[in-house]
Amino acid sequence: IGDLAGRINDALIVSDMSRGRQLRDQVLRVRSMAAASTDLAALSVDDLKSKLSARTGLIVYHLTARQAHAWIVTAKQVTYYALPTDATRVQHAAAAYRAAIASVSSDYHEHSRSLFDQVGRPLLDTITKLGLQEVVIAPHRSLHLVPLSALEVGVAGGGTYWLENIPSVLTVMTPGTLARSPRALAADGLLAVGNPDLGAAALDLPHAESEARQIASLFSGPELLVRRDAMKSTFLTRLSGKRVLHLATHAELDPLDAMRSRIWLAGPIRKAALEAKEVLALDMSGVELVALSSCETGLGVVATGDEFYGFKRAAMGAGAKNLLVSLWPVDDAATAEFMTKFYTAARQAPLGEAFQQAVAHVRSQARFASPYFWSAFILVSG
Repeated sequence: IGDLAGRINDALIVSDMSRGRQLRDQVLRVRSMAAASTDLAALSVDDLKSKLSARTGLIVYHLTARQAHAWIVTAKQVTYYALPTDATRVQHAAAAYRAAIASVSSDYHEHSRSLFDQVGRPLLDTITKLGLQEVVIAPHRSLHLVPLSALEVGVAGGGTYWLENIPSVLTVMTPGTLARSPRALAADGLLAVGNPDLGAAALDLPHAESEARQIASLFSGPELLVRRDAMKSTFLTRLSGKRVLHLATHAELDPLDAMRSRIWLAGPIRKAALEAKEVLALDMSGVELVALSSCETGLGVVATGDEFYGFKRAAMGAGAKNLLVSLWPVDDAATAEFMTKFYTAARQAPLGEAFQQAVAHVRSQARFASPYFWSAFILVSG
């Protein structure tokens, strides 16, 4: 990438190809080569620009050992930035930022500004001058682990966040998977899972069950699976033809093999887990949204070329168009508030706008003022 920095468009395409290769290889092991090669082909810069509206900007990051790179792509131009940092420094800053925010630590402000100075501040003037209504972020490596839109810009305690005034914020796994802005959700086609019976009272999630029931009430003819009805076999049987999948349950990340990470459903322990590799093998080509209202469903393992294996990769590889996932264990009550507001807004507004409305709704409540509560979820669009 560094050798191509003077050739802005070429470098951007090389970045996209390097990260897309990991997903492509993973999908080819499960799906047919013809389907995968069609779905995941790399875009040209002109193709990429043609997918952006006049008020949409795409921020693409690429981190290397020697240099961090960023591009801002709009319908009219591509601007390249050599960021004042490298992959190691960003990794350390991102880890400290995430640890502070997830533990509701008082030193969150310091770590947030440290990361923002490296990856956000150099782009700030351009983002502001463009007057964008939508920002799409393509993270790289350790930047997948943090909510970039929640980076703090102002002084400690100032409450000024980078993209808080942008009406619509999305994330994409790779620039090559970018589609036009996701539309509002249809009125039907929901399959919701809430609080599966895992055989131990300590594992019950009463807010998750209430959340699933509330969300089901917003759709026509929903299918709702709770407690003992929320078995893996039942979920897989009911999946066909659904447009929206909402799973409010426990999830577990496997740090050694992220494709063996699992979502826990009801039933005998050996048969109750839905693993990421099983998700990848499903046909989700008709699914508009997969919402994983679970702990740390947005995490995965960084592969050599970049990208994340785990539930994001699995659902995207299976054909789902949009994903709503979490970056750390999320408070039950805050999650229920977020999800209810998100789905209510998403019936009328495009998903990126609904997402920002849900963030603002949770953040406006004094008990959820910390970014721990309102920045855990990210909306990933393909």
